[in-house]
Amino acid sequence: MKQSLRAKRIAMAALTAAFTLAFAGCSSGGSSDPEGSDKIVLGYYAGDAPIVYKSVTSYSTYLNAVVAARYGIDSSCAVTGSLPNTELLPFDKANGISTFAGVVNSDGGGFDADLGHSALVTDKDAMIANLVTLTKDGGFDGLNLDFENLYSADRDDYTQFVTELATKLHTGGYKLILSVAAKGAEDPSDDWSYPFDYPAIGKVADLLQLMTYDENGPDWSGPGPIAGADWVEKCIVYATSVVSPSKLLIGLPAYGYDWDLTTYANTGSYPSSFVAWTSFSDWLGKTGAVEHWNDIYLSPSVTYTTEDAHSHEAWFENAKSIEAKTALAKKYELAGISVFALGQEDLSYWQAAMAGLK
Repeated sequence: MKQSLRAKRIAMAALTAAFTLAFAGCSSGGSSDPEGSDKIVLGYYAGDAPIVYKSVTSYSTYLNAVVAARYGIDSSCAVTGSLPNTELLPFDKANGISTFAGVVNSDGGGFDADLGHSALVTDKDAMIANLVTLTKDGGFDGLNLDFENLYSADRDDYTQFVTELATKLHTGGYKLILSVAAKGAEDPSDDWSYPFDYPAIGKVADLLQLMTYDENGPDWSGPGPIAGADWVEKCIVYATSVVSPSKLLIGLPAYGYDWDLTTYANTGSYPSSFVAWTSFSDWLGKTGAVEHWNDIYLSPSVTYTTEDAHSHEAWFENAKSIEAKTALAKKYELAGISVFALGQEDLSYWQAAMAGLK
C-alpha cells in the first residue's frame, strides 16, 4: 500500500511541477518588509511561460525571495537545466529579492529515488561540489534542495548530505533552504516523509520549507482540501516542537484539483485535473455549480455536473482560505511563507496572503 501511495504521489508531484532577517548576509540583501510584513515571502519560479516572469515583476513588492526551480540532476550527478529568463537575477537584485537555485532529484520525469540515492550516497562528494558550483557560478544567493520520493533507508544519508552541503555553502556565504514533506508526526511507516529528520536537518539548514500542500489529490485520494487549515496547523505544531519556528516556512498552493466522481465510480480511478488560482472562476461559472465552505478545513469546494452527465467535486483556495493559512505563520511566529507557484496567482492572492501576515 505504501509503495502504491509513493507512486501516486510521484505522479502528483510531477503534475504540479509542470506548471527578512533570516536572510541577512545574502549578497542581494533581500527586502525584509514585503508590503508591511516582517516575514519571508518566497515564490517558486517553476515554469517557462512568460507569465511566470511577469508575476515576479508585477508582484515584486510582495516578495523578498524567489526560488528558480529550474534545475535537475542526471545519473552522473551533473546538474541539468537553466533559467528560462536571464532577466530574473538582475531584476531580483535590483529589487532587493534574494534568488535561490532550486534543484530536484529528477532528470525530466518525476522525483527519482534512485537518482536521489546516487546523489546522497554513491556520488555524494561530486554532487555537493556541483551544487556549490551552481550556486556560486550562477550568481545565486543560495540553494533550495527539493529532493523527494527518497528511500526511507536513505534518511541518515540525507541528513549527512545536507550537513556537508550546508557547511560548504555557508563557507562561501550562501544559504540553504530544504524543501521537506509536511508531516504531523514522525512515522517510520510513512515512506514519503520519514526520510526527513526534522530535528537533525533543522540544525544545519537556514530554512525548512514545509510542503504543506497536496494533502489530497485526484491521482491518489478522494476529494478533499489541497491544504486544509487543520492539517496545516497540525504539521506546524509538530515542526515547531522539534525545529526553531524562525527556521520554518509553510507552503501555500496557488492551485486546486478536480475530481471526476463518475469516472471513479465506473473505473476506480480519478483522472488528473490541475487548475490554477486564476482559472477557479471557470468552475464557479459552470451551470449548476454550487460552492461550499468547510469550517474545519477553512477551504472552499465546488460541485457541478458536466454536459456528459459526469459529477465533479473540486477543491481550491480563495482569499478567505489563504488569509487563514498565512495567519498561522504569524500565530506560530514562523519565518514566513512560500507560494507554489508564481504565474498561477494574481493580485488578489497576494493581498489575501499579506492580510493574514499582518
